[in-house]
Amino acid sequence: MPVHSQGNQLHLSAGVGGGVGLVTSYAITNHLAVYISGTRNPWTSSHTSLLGGRYKVDHNDYAIAGGVGYLINPESERWVVEVYGGAARHSVDNLHYSVSLSYEDPGTKTDASYWSFNGQVNLNKRTKRLELGGGIRMTYNAYDKFQFQDYAASTDTRLLYKDLWSINAEPVGNLSIVMGRFKINGQAGISVPIVEKERNVYVQNVHTLEEGMVGGRIDKVGIAAFILRFGLQYNLDLGND
Repeated sequence: MPVHSQGNQLHLSAGVGGGVGLVTSYAITNHLAVYISGTRNPWTSSHTSLLGGRYKVDHNDYAIAGGVGYLINPESERWVVEVYGGAARHSVDNLHYSVSLSYEDPGTKTDASYWSFNGQVNLNKRTKRLELGGGIRMTYNAYDKFQFQDYAASTDTRLLYKDLWSINAEPVGNLSIVMGRFKINGQAGISVPIVEKERNVYVQNVHTLEEGMVGGRIDKVGIAAFILRFGLQYNLDLGND
């Protein structure tokens, strides 16, 4: 979460969380800021389910985002309020498979791409050594592709949704340790669907791309996720540097 204190101030941040990400935020004036970010995850992650089963996920994901912000009181020595709005493009290409079965699991593949549009309000308490606060973001997600294929069931067909969208609420807490020009930052929160749409399920032949509805099946689709990120930020006051 950017916390600008004046105009002509540049923040450069690198971190981990859902992949490796870079964030650049620049306060054009005392009250106007812009930001751009990118995240990439090409790695495999290992997990354990609540029932003790072990599984892995092969990731091939990315996200690119940008937006503008209004800094209500950047020079405040106590509570700093910032309002942001932006858009992002996401791509998800994952293979989920078990590693605790007695046989080789071919896995389930999820392939999705979508745009998201969001507005958020940040409130942070600033001291000489710490910044503590949080924010709430409302996000509209519009999917142009959402499909999944269970290779154990079939290698010739996959299931998909059409015209899928959702609205999520995303409360996030934030803590930064300030060390001169640097900040060590941690964020934690959750993304919760508050508007979910019911959609027919389609089956598609992966070779001919012919498709048809799965009779009688209607899913209510909404995706929840935990948000966890750790980063290192470098700050420059370009008017003074």
